[in-house]
Amino acid sequence: MNSIDRTLLTRFHEIRLGRLAVLAVLIGAWAAGLGCPKAEASDVVTQTFSLRGGWNSLWLDLQPTNDVPASVLNGLPVEQIWTYQERSPAVDFISDPSEPVWNRDRWMSWAPAGRPEAIGNSLFAITGHRAYLIKLSAPANLSVTGRPSLRTPVWQPDAYNLRGFPVDPGVAPTFREFFRTSSAHFDVQANAPRAIYEMDASGAWRLVTPTDLMQYGTAYWVFSSGSSDFVAPFEVSIAEGGLALDFGRRIRGLTVQARNRRSTPVDATLEQLPQPAEPTLATASFSSATGTAWEPLESLVEKNLLPGQTYGWRLAARRQSMTEAIHTSVVEVRDNLGTRYLIPVGIERVSVIATDTSRRNAGLWLGVASVAAVSEAHSGLLVTNSVATDGTPLSVSRVGVNPTPTPTRSAFPLRVLIHVDTEGTVRLLREVTQMWEDGSYRETTGGLREPATPGRLVLVTDPAKLSRFKGIEVRGEGITGRRFSTTGFDFPPTGPGNADNFITLTGTFAPGESVSGAISLPETFSTNPFRHKYHPDHDNLDARFAEFRAEAYAVRREFTFEVSTTDPGGAPPTPDYGYEELAGTYRETVTGLHREPIHAQGSFRLRRISEVAVLNP
Repeated sequence: MNSIDRTLLTRFHEIRLGRLAVLAVLIGAWAAGLGCPKAEASDVVTQTFSLRGGWNSLWLDLQPTNDVPASVLNGLPVEQIWTYQERSPAVDFISDPSEPVWNRDRWMSWAPAGRPEAIGNSLFAITGHRAYLIKLSAPANLSVTGRPSLRTPVWQPDAYNLRGFPVDPGVAPTFREFFRTSSAHFDVQANAPRAIYEMDASGAWRLVTPTDLMQYGTAYWVFSSGSSDFVAPFEVSIAEGGLALDFGRRIRGLTVQARNRRSTPVDATLEQLPQPAEPTLATASFSSATGTAWEPLESLVEKNLLPGQTYGWRLAARRQSMTEAIHTSVVEVRDNLGTRYLIPVGIERVSVIATDTSRRNAGLWLGVASVAAVSEAHSGLLVTNSVATDGTPLSVSRVGVNPTPTPTRSAFPLRVLIHVDTEGTVRLLREVTQMWEDGSYRETTGGLREPATPGRLVLVTDPAKLSRFKGIEVRGEGITGRRFSTTGFDFPPTGPGNADNFITLTGTFAPGESVSGAISLPETFSTNPFRHKYHPDHDNLDARFAEFRAEAYAVRREFTFEVSTTDPGGAPPTPDYGYEELAGTYRETVTGLHREPIHAQGSFRLRRISEVAVLNP
């Protein structure tokens, strides 16, 4: 036994720390609080400890919902609780807490009000992913509710570290198998972990044996020979960074990355807990034949990882399946050999909650309608009366015209801008500018200013109103708004000042529904296809270019957007179809260009680029 081992055994023999036995990890449920009667999944879990009378050592694997010590330890016969607050040499950990003074400047402590130790309270919050020494006057159970994460503490090199590990409560690994892949914590020649201490049944620190089983929620003294980045033989992280699957309002996909550090294969699994009635996550799979496909994460998914292999589960939010503004749950990742991680999931969607799906699609949609088929207006037979002898004027007509669109050699794109407000009203836009409106302030009784209403992004179609707002992006030496426009759907301005730049469509913009509208281009309109300002036969002027004479024809376009209930394809697949993207069939009928109506057909795909539901505030 080396000197450090001997010192540990002698200096800590009076600490009564019992081995922790985690009873359960419970997935909580919570009501959304948004008028929705159904209880939804939650990213809050409960970690339960069975504590002995005397000293206990535990590893808190989550961030408490209420981190006040008096709240976390409420109802327990607690005498005091300690946690280490900074890195230090190994010898600073070898101390007897029963001594009057023992490097207390490096520890934070808390004791209940009324106890003499409370005068020195310096621990004001119970934070997650930390080791705690807690002393009770009698045995009790401790349940802590909070949010897990992938945060791990940093190792102090060449020192003993008091910490816990992502041990699977259902499959306890041995110390030898758990630390075998880390040279900083495993002696290959001895085929055993380097010095690791736990508490035996009597409450004294003892050196573990390689075949002892590890316990979830227990903090151990683990020696690190040099620097270390070891977490477990099976490591899990978020490839894009972060400690949770926080999709927010706009993030489409995140990757859960798993690495097998073992020398043997593992059958890793990923599962959402609890599984919602309607899956809120999708997972991607790739095939050389069909490409990337998204499938709802309805059950556990498996992946066999070879030794040293790293694999990423690509997950995406399915906001279209949410009935609440915020969804939370937990993803469990396991190697089924003793390592388990809980990753919180957070997804947000448009805050408009209603059974009317048209209101849930509020915002600005941008995309393309591709015309891929046009009817043959010159089909059929010409019929004339040219042989008439009774003076009847010559007439020519066409019969048997086929109105069915026939495929074209290439598609013709038409850029589309559609806006839906909170009442479900659908508008086709010519142009819109995204701007910024400052918030307002109020003065407090002390004469200070405080925010009254927050600033916000706005959508403006009336150019006369642009000066009321601020730009949002730098262009050249100035700050301007972000402008979106389309030339495929031009129409005469309407509304006050002739500058609304939109027309109202009929119908519902939602999967399984359709919206329709019409554009009339009078013979005098600047983009009428028959009108040409510099051609004498198409300028709507007489031979002297002085008086009006109708030379162009009025044109009318009637169109319909039929929204598909499922993603019709034709573009990279989206896991969020129905919320972030909508697609379907586009149909249009043009009259005035030809004696016969011209029918066109194609497809469209639109993506929501803004959730602002009000135009021209």
